[in-house]
Amino acid sequence: MPVSTPAFVSADQARDLLDWPSAVAAMARAYAEPAVPGAFPPRTIAEHEGAWLRGHLGVTVSGRWMGAKLFARSPGRAASFVMVLFDKATGEVTCLLDGSVITSWRTAATSALAVSLLAPDRLHDVAVVGSGLEARTHVAALAALNLVGSVRIFSPTPGNRAAFAAAVRDLGIPARDCPSPEEAITGAGLVVAAARSRDETPTFDHSRVDDRALVLSIGSTLPSQREVAPELVARCDLVVADDVAEVADATGDMIAARREGVDLEARMCSLHDLVTGALAERVEAARMIMYKSAGSAVQDLALAGWLYERARDAGEAVPLPAPFELKPPSGRPAP
Repeated sequence: MPVSTPAFVSADQARDLLDWPSAVAAMARAYAEPAVPGAFPPRTIAEHEGAWLRGHLGVTVSGRWMGAKLFARSPGRAASFVMVLFDKATGEVTCLLDGSVITSWRTAATSALAVSLLAPDRLHDVAVVGSGLEARTHVAALAALNLVGSVRIFSPTPGNRAAFAAAVRDLGIPARDCPSPEEAITGAGLVVAAARSRDETPTFDHSRVDDRALVLSIGSTLPSQREVAPELVARCDLVVADDVAEVADATGDMIAARREGVDLEARMCSLHDLVTGALAERVEAARMIMYKSAGSAVQDLALAGWLYERARDAGEAVPLPAPFELKPPSGRPAP
């Protein structure tokens, strides 16, 4: 029986090998590809008694890889991520990767790509609602692209927002922690919403967002989760989505906006169209724009494939101690 011996890339290796310009470039290449039906199906979620498992599957259009990410969370809230890369040409299992770092980096890198196209060559006064990993990686990614002039941070936990502000100042960027989301948001040119509410209500007062602000909403990714108010969605002339179907139909913010009568179809556009330049005129004409992310296997595969190749070329990918068997072709077409 033929076998393949895949490699493993750990979270620590991912931290050592990833860099923001390369991650953003990987997202740009991925979203320049046309959407092909069936290549990236909707995510799957299985759940029972507080335990749940989410799966992202995809086959790259012109790249070498196909693969999957599984994201598991226990009733005790512990979470883990694993990614599997398969070679499209041979079907071999090529690499297993700890997906925790990849997940936070691919989200932030995609957001930074969107900002660089929607509002380039500008040092933004950034307001961040949230102080967790996603909030921190977003500021790091934006700073790496020279898109941050200053940062104001709100988090309901004073110690967390103070520590986050100190970390931003260590990057050489002016930052302060704010006792309310409204203080952070008022007058900001870029609002990063990175903390879904505990009671599933919006995390800040939409009326305090400037009419010319760019809003990034990345904390609400499931139907049960909320982050931004329907009124804020209604104020946006354009909502750019990393995955239009997932954002429109499977995030609590957009479900609530549609329920309140907001015409999502008139506003919603794809990140692919932004990357390829198809939205240039609409972006120029829009007053307020939102970038809304639900996460996608497109992002997972783009960054995992790049990371594996860098680890392989650097001699950092660790061969697993036992091989995977390869089943010979049956001669029957795939389902």
